[in-house]
Amino acid sequence: FAIATKVQIWMDLCKTPTERDAASLERVDPADYTCDSYEISLDGDWDHGTDPKLYRVTGISLVIVPGHVYLVVTLPDTGTPGLIAKVDKEKSVSLNGEVSGYNGGGAADGVPAEFTIQFTVTVRNRVFRPGEPPEDVQNDPLYLSNAQVRALIAEATRSTTPGPANTLAIGTVAEGDAPAATITGSSPNQTLNLVLKTGAQGNPGPANTLAVGTVSSGAYPSATITGASPNQTLNLVLQQGPKGDQGDKGAGIEYDKNGEISERAAYDDELKGFRYASTVTDSTAKTSTLYIWTKLSDEHADWSDPLVLTVFEREKAIAVLKPVEFSAPTDGSRHLELPLSAYPAATVAAVCIDRPAGELLLPYDNARGITEIVKDSDKVAHIYFGTLVPEYATGRIYLTQFLGLSSGAVNPDIPNPTPGTMHYGYITSEVAGALVSVTQITGAILEATISAGTIISGEAGTLGKTSLGTVPEGAFIVALVPATSSLSVTKFDGIGGQVVFNENNGLPGTGANGTEITIGETTYRVYGEFKLNEAEIFIYIDEVTNA
Repeated sequence: FAIATKVQIWMDLCKTPTERDAASLERVDPADYTCDSYEISLDGDWDHGTDPKLYRVTGISLVIVPGHVYLVVTLPDTGTPGLIAKVDKEKSVSLNGEVSGYNGGGAADGVPAEFTIQFTVTVRNRVFRPGEPPEDVQNDPLYLSNAQVRALIAEATRSTTPGPANTLAIGTVAEGDAPAATITGSSPNQTLNLVLKTGAQGNPGPANTLAVGTVSSGAYPSATITGASPNQTLNLVLQQGPKGDQGDKGAGIEYDKNGEISERAAYDDELKGFRYASTVTDSTAKTSTLYIWTKLSDEHADWSDPLVLTVFEREKAIAVLKPVEFSAPTDGSRHLELPLSAYPAATVAAVCIDRPAGELLLPYDNARGITEIVKDSDKVAHIYFGTLVPEYATGRIYLTQFLGLSSGAVNPDIPNPTPGTMHYGYITSEVAGALVSVTQITGAILEATISAGTIISGEAGTLGKTSLGTVPEGAFIVALVPATSSLSVTKFDGIGGQVVFNENNGLPGTGANGTEITIGETTYRVYGEFKLNEAEIFIYIDEVTNA
């Protein structure tokens, strides 16, 4: 393999059969290779006193599928200065490899290995390598470089310095004779309230569509709606915070160029700080979503995750429900339960806590705020707080729900989930948004992917080798089968067998192999993984029996 690339080896573990002249090997007993911990090391010679020594204790696991026992080994990062210098001179270098399993400790503790497998790998030079390797310890991802630590510190302290990023929540959406929009509150937490024009009573006009036009910064917030119903444009001016040590971090939402999402690649070589915007209007869901990406550096295509602003437009108003007051759990628990049976269409819009300076809006998917919100089949919302949430005594939960929606209001081209329906395909990075695991897929994401044609729905049943097409880089492979069925999903290994999905591709917990999730009224088992590279993917859906 080439130097400074991510490499994962799948070892299909076999043993010599009892009869030496047998034509095939036997699979090992998985119990013989199941250990508390595993270690992988690479070295250029057998001298224990010389470098380079490459070593890691993470990214190694035992995967068991019918007919196979795989030892999956993620090799250490080979982009080390010593190895790079050696490869530059010799073009390729052979390394001795060794992976071992331990119970009750590791090699450093003097514990003997339960097993050791030795092998040889060849590391080749590359025509082009990424920038210089990071400082300090660079082999085990449990360690961060000096630059990474500084970046994390800067990100953690940015929210407490002057010039916070502005957030805009959707408040009321009402009907009226003339369109209007107002922004209330002070930066960085403001609320957008809309009045949308409708047709005459008893003879409604066509459904109004609202596209996001310009979004700029200014001394005072304002919002204007231009154009005639049913096609109108919302233009926003967001109040910018005071500038401080963070330079222009206090500025409102601005961008340099805008266009279709697919056209962003034309600006991949722009300089650091360049912003590209794209608006996506969903006439079925009655939403307009603004995406803004920022170049993180001068490197090619080094974009940030998008800033997302979605404006909802409904033929009926969005009900603003009375906030639910709560107190900090006295037992130290970081979990709250909120029954929503009285509001079947409600969702949690925000969770706030009371601090000496006032009400603090907790961020989502963050250790300093809310890590997860799960609505179970009993219509109970489970809210999980992060470990770094500031100390508080009281707080409140803000809810919102859509009114006037009936079972016939959904897109007729999107099949309603039923206990006998399965879905399989992939979710692009544009649709996934902040999704970091296939277990976080929502009904909205499922509908969007079905509408886009990247996920297929059908009657639950077995499928032979089935292509999902060419799955783009950064997408999530996903297959949902009814939890009440005995169906299981695997992927084609590229040789002739079937393997389970990688649950830790890129980041821990990105994939799943049978985790149950609930979407609407249906509980599914979810299978899939995150794709680091573009490739054609084949899957199998099989009936699994107790035998």
